[in-house]
Amino acid sequence: GTLSPGGSVTYTVVVTNTGPVAVNGVAVSDLVPSGIAAGQTWTCTGSGTTCKAGGTDAVSDTVNLPVGASVTYIITATAASSLPPVVTNTATVTPPSDAQCYIDGKVANPCSVWALSA
Repeated sequence: GTLSPGGSVTYTVVVTNTGPVAVNGVAVSDLVPSGIAAGQTWTCTGSGTTCKAGGTDAVSDTVNLPVGASVTYIITATAASSLPPVVTNTATVTPPSDAQCYIDGKVANPCSVWALSA
């Protein structure tokens, strides 16, 4: 969508273990992107597992994901008063060294996805 200076924006980040085995110690991070004012807030809910309840500014969490489990982070932020042409949000998921990350059915290293807001 289109951001306006000082406007509100919400990002949703979902991390799911599609199997075939449980994965423990998965690091989830989402830094505050350029163009977003300091003080963003986030909450997390787990389905089949637990995660931190929430926080302020960057998302930084470590979760255990049984097969089929997921965690959903809702990030609520305010656009900076001076916006760059494009705001890019990047969430990074780092599995332990003995696991692989898949995005759209393909091995991804590093395991990160991004979203743009014009």
